Amino acid sequence: MRGASVKGSLAHVGRLRQTEVMSSRPRPITVLVVDDHPAVRAGVKALIDSEPGMNAVEAVGDAFAVGPAVHKLRPDVVVLDYQLPGLDGLSLCRQLRRGPVPPQVLVYSAFAGRDMEVPGWIAGAGAIADKNIEPRELTLLIRRLSAGERVLTPPEDELVEAAVHRLQAGDVPVLRGLVAGTSPAMVADELGLEPAALDEALDRILGRLVVARDPA
Repeated sequence: MRGASVKGSLAHVGRLRQTEVMSSRPRPITVLVVDDHPAVRAGVKALIDSEPGMNAVEAVGDAFAVGPAVHKLRPDVVVLDYQLPGLDGLSLCRQLRRGPVPPQVLVYSAFAGRDMEVPGWIAGAGAIADKNIEPRELTLLIRRLSAGERVLTPPEDELVEAAVHRLQAGDVPVLRGLVAGTSPAMVADELGLEPAALDEALDRILGRLVVARDPA
């Protein structure tokens, strides 16, 4: 009986140690892939799943599937195609960033360029990447975003001034406040705007600045 007791104790210790090892392992970075091209979607998902410490929890092909997937899976990062049927990626990015548990968003486009920097900043994108990026660079961006870093930097003055000329006069102070690094809540407070009025201004700004592209 004593031998059985010792064996039981050892087995219990073994289970405790296994639990400790499992709990000490870092949780994998969870990623949702959004792209309407099946081959691109599958390729990005396979790349992420092959990367140590990353898990592509789901891959979806249209904007309408993104909200439910984010609500269900709570991904750390969303790799989001810019050109989606029915809704551009930056407007969708802003919707995601306004959620109760907002993921980091990497906007992924075949046409990523400087003209996306101002609307990308307004939308709350953490990074904007060209689809020609090297796989290693893409996974590095995902790691940086998952760590809480905003890779996208405030747009340069010349880009801001070009954007200003496309906006309604009343929306210009909102744009300038946000690109200066002021939080949306502080911008609303400084300008005396209700949250709903700020949301409407941001929608107008994005509507005027989103980059029209051919599907990619």
